[in-house]
Amino acid sequence: MPWLRRLPHSTMRMQMDWPWHSVRQRCKKARLAKPSERWLISEHPLPGAIRVFYSEATMRLSTYFSLAEMTVSGYAARHGISNIPGPIELDNLKHTAQQLDRVRALLGVPVIVSSGYRCPPVNTAIGGAKNSQHMTGQAVDFTAPSFGNPEAVAKSIADSHIPFDQLILEYGQWVHISFTTRHPRGEILTITRDGAVKGLPK
Repeated sequence: MPWLRRLPHSTMRMQMDWPWHSVRQRCKKARLAKPSERWLISEHPLPGAIRVFYSEATMRLSTYFSLAEMTVSGYAARHGISNIPGPIELDNLKHTAQQLDRVRALLGVPVIVSSGYRCPPVNTAIGGAKNSQHMTGQAVDFTAPSFGNPEAVAKSIADSHIPFDQLILEYGQWVHISFTTRHPRGEILTITRDGAVKGLPK
């Protein structure tokens, strides 16, 4: 060490601390070593760990979704909050993105994420649930206008074999979907100003 490559000044940088023995494997899993992406690894002051920096704008989590898309937050951008996931949340986000690929394939049109990962300060500020799966990188809110309205999107997913944990039609404006690697509940809800009810509108 050091092992260094320059990042473009125009890109955002993201950092996290990982044990040295897992860095190479994690970088490979995160697709950081592609020639098209520039990144760097530098020594970390703590023994046995290094700090990894990478381009948030270019890192892909799955076929269709990038890290930038899965961490988008208008609130964070407006208030200068760093909406950066930690290592566990990043692993969850990758799984979520891979499952969202299945939603994209099912619908056959682009899926537009309006809210993915939320750091705790962002989640609190926007009134998110205290146990929101957005904070663990396991949930996204999205629309697919080219397919139809959110209700049509939710019904298509509900009728599929995609193993979601929760599928929620929220206020008729967007679809919330979450995924877990263990025992997905397959719960379907509709939330309106009157509260939450099981199932989707008939």
